[in-house]
Amino acid sequence: SWNPIVNTGTSQAYNNITQTTIYRAVIKNGSCPEVYSAGGKVGIHNLWWGKYSTDWNYPLNWSDDAVASASPCPTIVIPVVVPGHFYPAVNSGFISATNIDLKPGASLLLTNDAILKVTGSLIGNGFNLLDGVLELNGTTPQTLQGNSFVGNTIKKITVSNNVTIDGSVGSMVNVTHELEFGSVTNKTITTNDNLTLKSSAASTASLGKIKNNNTVSGNSI
Repeated sequence: SWNPIVNTGTSQAYNNITQTTIYRAVIKNGSCPEVYSAGGKVGIHNLWWGKYSTDWNYPLNWSDDAVASASPCPTIVIPVVVPGHFYPAVNSGFISATNIDLKPGASLLLTNDAILKVTGSLIGNGFNLLDGVLELNGTTPQTLQGNSFVGNTIKKITVSNNVTIDGSVGSMVNVTHELEFGSVTNKTITTNDNLTLKSSAASTASLGKIKNNNTVSGNSI
């Protein structure tokens, strides 16, 4: 449906746009019938639209027809999509982001050991990495909250930065395959006793080799 805008001029300011928005002009002269222009889309960089598929790397799934990137906008926003649209899913390779903001009710799915590389923060609680990998590789210390993830669970975590797991109740991080350090030196993951290596009949959870002066501070269960 269309929402009328009171405007009789030849230009329109676009303020406080938070989702992909389409505008059209309505022309009427005297008693003549109204004539509508073609719709014009106002796109926002790093805003997911998901009109065509779950494919993260398909440009038309993004508001401005360009795949998300760290510049010039550091935060990727995934809102609740309209009926008939799709949430993003990644089933191979990796995607990179500075920050990802999942709005309440939205989701991001990684499967088949696809990797989510993050240099900043994850906002929201719809990240599904039950069969995915999270790599924290920022240049300033990062915080990890277990309740950002479905079931507070991640298949595998690669630590390539100084990382602190939130010690609050409800932020336990469950790892079902492996916690390891990347190709880094002198990095620390501080668990705040809020990390569980969670084995099952299908997989044994483990802590990878600790070398190059990397350290684990706190207990893991």
